[in-house]
Amino acid sequence: MRDSDRIHNGRLAYTEYDLVPVPKDILVLGVQRGDEALIRALNLRNNGDIVALIEVSYSTGQTRGWIEMNLAPEERVLSYFSTS
Repeated sequence: MRDSDRIHNGRLAYTEYDLVPVPKDILVLGVQRGDEALIRALNLRNNGDIVALIEVSYSTGQTRGWIEMNLAPEERVLSYFSTS
């Protein structure tokens, strides 16, 4: 079990996710460079790159879109798409 999982009475109560700043403007999603979004998944690729699936949300909590982003060795946007 991950350290970010919180257990209450033997049940998973919630999971903490980290925020990451977006490294460039993405006008389709209404995101400006430096805006923070939630990391929902991390993957380690065979070449050693760490790739994150980032969720971009409206202030209401609804999902605005998704960003696939390389976190290491350098931060850069790989792809993105809007859900609206």
